[in-house]
Amino acid sequence: MQYGEIKQLARSLRQSMTREEKLMWFILRNRKFKGEKFNRHEHKLILELNGKIHDYQKEHDKNRDMIMTEKSLNVLRIRNQELTNMTSVLNKIEFYF
Repeated sequence: MQYGEIKQLARSLRQSMTREEKLMWFILRNRKFKGEKFNRHEHKLILELNGKIHDYQKEHDKNRDMIMTEKSLNVLRIRNQELTNMTSVLNKIEFYF
């Protein structure tokens, strides 16, 4: 997949977020979390919000995680079900700050 395709896919996914995903990004956006601007480059953190589809693509996810790790990025996978306990999710994210 080329960079332009990845960028288009990411844009598409952002436009069809679940209610929980919207809530999480609302909390992370504009320095509302720990007074910091959430920026994956600054914290070397990739947040992956995973729905049911990820139960069927574990090998694909494992390969992506390996590529990100080779680029010195941390991948934090959060299942959609976990987003019902936002405090727990934010504690996981805080570990990387």
